[in-house]
Order: sequence, then C-alpha cells, then structure tokens
Amino acid sequence: MTNQREPLADRLTGDSPLEAAAVQLGSDAAASGREFLLREYGGDAAIRQAIRRGRPRVGDSAPGESATVRGRIGDVEYRAFMELVAELGKPQSELIREAVHLLQEHHKSSPARRSGRTPEQSPLRHHAVLLDLDKIDHQR
Repeated sequence: MTNQREPLADRLTGDSPLEAAAVQLGSDAAASGREFLLREYGGDAAIRQAIRRGRPRVGDSAPGESATVRGRIGDVEYRAFMELVAELGKPQSELIREAVHLLQEHHKSSPARRSGRTPEQSPLRHHAVLLDLDKIDHQR
C-alpha cells in the first residue's frame, strides 16, 4: 500500500523545480484581495463587520456609542451581583442587559400594562423594583 503523501513528498523534495506563485501588485493585488474577501465573507456588509475596529456593537444598534444607563444598588445586592459575575464569567454589562430584558418581559405581562394604566397610575409606583439575579436565564 502506497502512502497518499508520497506524490506530494516527491514533488516537494524531488528534482523537478517548484512553480513560483503569480505575484500581483497594485490594483491587481487589490482586486484579487477583494475577490478573496467576497468569497470568504459573502458580501460587503459581512466584510465591514469582520474588519470593524473597537468593541462589538450591542444588538443591532446604530454605529457610535450605545446607550448608557446608570443606577445605584446597595452593598448586599452589589456583592451578590459581583459573585454572579465571577460565577458566570460574564461582564457586568451583559448581566445588566439580561436583567433589563427580564424586567421588560415581566412588565409586558403585568396587570398595569394590560389595564392601560400609565406608570404613574400604577399601584407599584412608589415601590422599589428588586431583580432576583438568580433567575436570569444563564442558558443562552
């Protein structure tokens, strides 16, 4: 049984000279590189996304900085949150986005929203919202 690599080994180590690859310069090289990128990525949008600098965008947001939300939490909640960050190995910002998503989903089905009340008319308007971070869906 012959080794499948023998023909390649003979070609690379034998007496026959290797053929030099075609060298392209200038606009020919640019056109060849563009063809390669289009073949690999499938289109201009995918190429732009692949070579884009900086942090990845949050969701389908427009170019530029994403919205920033600031808030304060108590020491106990902060320690529990930081334990969750360490346990899951996720950045704080990702966990906050998950918590906001859960809060939005919760309020989509809330009685106040279904009744057509504004937030000011809600009986819960004077109560703090407590997020149970242990219930965040970690299976994404």
